Amino acid sequence: MYFEEALYVLDIGQNDLTAGYFLNYTHQQIRDSIPQVLYEFQSHVLALHGQGAKRFMIITTGQLGCLPYILTSIPYTRADLDRYGCAKPYNSMARFFNRELRTTIAKLQQQMPNTTVVAAVLQNLRDSERCA
Repeated sequence: MYFEEALYVLDIGQNDLTAGYFLNYTHQQIRDSIPQVLYEFQSHVLALHGQGAKRFMIITTGQLGCLPYILTSIPYTRADLDRYGCAKPYNSMARFFNRELRTTIAKLQQQMPNTTVVAAVLQNLRDSERCA
């Protein structure tokens, strides 16, 4: 009974992407892993729904290129930095991930009638003003 009344808050992306960088994966390897990450995420959401969950808030990833642990631990060049000192390639990966996540969320909404699914975007990733 309470399971159906709960709000399920799911945060996805940041650790999924940065873990690959810390394992020295290339940008392409990380990009190639995103469909599998989202497939597994979708499977877990559908499993929760199968148990009666009806309300989901999905938190997207923020600007990876502005994270201190990215800027101090992962290689980048001076040319990779935007005017705010954030690493553009990592922010670009976050934007790509969030676009793919929105597609996954749309599929989930179609597969789960009478269910509310809301995406909470942490930051506008069009520029890095918010991390300055």
